[in-house]
Amino acid sequence: MRRTMKLMVAGVLAVTGLAFVGGTAEAGQPPVYRPGPYPPAPPQPNPGPFPPRYDVDYVVLVKSPWSGHWRFYGRYETLHEARRVEYRLEREGYHVKIEPVSDGRRW
Repeated sequence: MRRTMKLMVAGVLAVTGLAFVGGTAEAGQPPVYRPGPYPPAPPQPNPGPFPPRYDVDYVVLVKSPWSGHWRFYGRYETLHEARRVEYRLEREGYHVKIEPVSDGRRW
């Protein structure tokens, strides 16, 4: 008798569960709109060769207090590096100037 009772309860729960799941599916939520694949973008014209890169370096020139001509001290990639060297050399008593140069110069 217990076995029959257990089977009946399991059957009722199974049917109720299936009805519940089926009921939520039938309640129907609006379908999710998923657009199809987008059309391919039109081809863009080739821009051709890129313009040359404009690279600026900074040259530090030094003139000692007892000589009259400017000497090349160093070439630096950033202005920050060049100013750091300029500050150090001025503290030592040299006259210093910084010149920006592009790749075509002789420095």
